[in-house]
Amino acid sequence: MRYFLLQIKVLLILDDVDDSSQLEKLCGNPAWFCQGSRIIVTTIDEQLLISQGVERRFKVPELSHVGALKLFSLKALNRDNPPNSHMDLSKSFVNYASGVPFALEVLGLSLNGRDLDAWRGQLHKLGDDFIFKEKIMKIFKIIYEGLDMHEKDIFLDIACSFKGEYKDRLVEILDGCGFNPGSGMNVFMKKYLITISDNMVWMNDL
Repeated sequence: MRYFLLQIKVLLILDDVDDSSQLEKLCGNPAWFCQGSRIIVTTIDEQLLISQGVERRFKVPELSHVGALKLFSLKALNRDNPPNSHMDLSKSFVNYASGVPFALEVLGLSLNGRDLDAWRGQLHKLGDDFIFKEKIMKIFKIIYEGLDMHEKDIFLDIACSFKGEYKDRLVEILDGCGFNPGSGMNVFMKKYLITISDNMVWMNDL
């Protein structure tokens, strides 16, 4: 197989990588591939790429409200933008999904072909929608399980008590509890679990 790869240029796409061993086994050495080959890796864990010496990294920007509305509309209505009759409800679903593409797709597909009464009913029961929550939870569980126990403790403290707290104040509080919050927060940012804006720590509502 490696002899074959050396003979032709290849485009190798590894999607949703969550373990460094996957990269080591499939593309561990550039010498395995013909010059001019390209390898594209998608992952939610930037640290995984850093640990494997990947120098050219690109962070996919978060969807704007306009982009999120368009994605939702494509999945729910098969068109770029909702009609006026669906606009307010569409915006409510987009706000609930907090711009998470996978959540927008799941919500949109669940509403495709249904009437406005069904949309209103779905919006009303979102908090109790077990199927939606289960699909979204699978994604976030992968990220969470990739943390060590120390990082999980810090993450849960932030999620339960400190979202919207000033970063310096949060570090002071967690440090006083015996944690080493600096390293943990760096990990969370690289896994896109938290963001820092105006020196405040934020987390996606989902």
